[in-house]
Amino acid sequence: MRELRIKYNCLIPFPGFAAINLFGTVFARHSQKPLSQRTINHERIHTEQAQRVGGWLIYYIMYVGQWVACGFRYSRIAFEIEAYKYEGNITEYYEKHGEAVL
Repeated sequence: MRELRIKYNCLIPFPGFAAINLFGTVFARHSQKPLSQRTINHERIHTEQAQRVGGWLIYYIMYVGQWVACGFRYSRIAFEIEAYKYEGNITEYYEKHGEAVL
């Protein structure tokens, strides 16, 4: 499993979110330091999802497309549903999907 890059800052993500994964680097506000293992797992799953669908550009197009199709409801995006489902047990995620080649 590849180490996840985490960058703490004072600007992103938007208030109300613990972290955001941008092109394989996780950004979190200083107030979230250290990120919980559950949040790290969630963001790691997004990295794996991006690799599974063919890269970050395709992932973001699909993500935004789902967000729009779901009426801008974050909780209904398939990538988020999957990440929330497995964030508490990333081993189960890897058993289902295998580890992406990064």
